[in-house]
Amino acid sequence: MATEWNVLNLLRHSRHDWLNHLQLINGYLSMGRVDKVEKLVEDIVNKAKNESHISHLKMDKVAEKLLTFNWGDHSFRISFEVITNESDWSQVEDTVYPFLEMLFQLLDTYAAFL
Repeated sequence: MATEWNVLNLLRHSRHDWLNHLQLINGYLSMGRVDKVEKLVEDIVNKAKNESHISHLKMDKVAEKLLTFNWGDHSFRISFEVITNESDWSQVEDTVYPFLEMLFQLLDTYAAFL
């Protein structure tokens, strides 16, 4: 069953993610692990860039699915990278979205056994 996202739920999950990142940065800094902080900041920037790219491909349902997936109760986590120069993928959204739904359902089913 798909989660109905409203603005408050989205903000709550986003705030939770940012607080986790900030706590990690604070912990690494308190241990003097600047190398870890630099790597974490680099990862956060790359993730934000990919989230921005997926949001601009004109596939709103796919973008919402990918951006909110890890906030749900699943047997696995996803990450993604957008590699394209094309800015309008709207013509394939009706193919890509059901494929992702089916793939994620299969992975949830079988990842639970691992």
